[in-house]
Amino acid sequence: MVSRRQVLALGGGLSTVGLSGCAALGSDTDTLTVILLNFDSEPHTFDVELARPNADRYSEAIVLQEQYDLETPPDDAVAAEHREPDALENDTYHVSVHLADAPATRETYRYYPGCPDDDEADSLYIEVRTERESDERYVQFRQDRCSGSSGWP
Repeated sequence: MVSRRQVLALGGGLSTVGLSGCAALGSDTDTLTVILLNFDSEPHTFDVELARPNADRYSEAIVLQEQYDLETPPDDAVAAEHREPDALENDTYHVSVHLADAPATRETYRYYPGCPDDDEADSLYIEVRTERESDERYVQFRQDRCSGSSGWP
């Protein structure tokens, strides 16, 4: 037979679990800011696609499929910039980018969320750069990294 003390303990435990679930529902979802940078002396059109890596169908995987035009860097800056603040939920994505005006200039990247305990939105940087020796264009990715014990720089 279940004692009164056990019933009260079980009820208190379930209440705590229930309330913590409600608190989680009210919290803001971590977001990802996408930042595109053009370091090249030519304007470029970026074709950007972010997809969930574990979806069963292409149509279910695609979360962002956009084209962005970036001009040449202004005289007072090293890069032209376009920001998409809080563009997506901060999750793991397969990122594909190519330059529409130079289709052979393409790259892929696997984005992983960086700092889950940070109050700031994580950022994914997509950059077009030029090799100094050959003037070849290339796409480079960077993202925020946690400082501390994670082992990342």
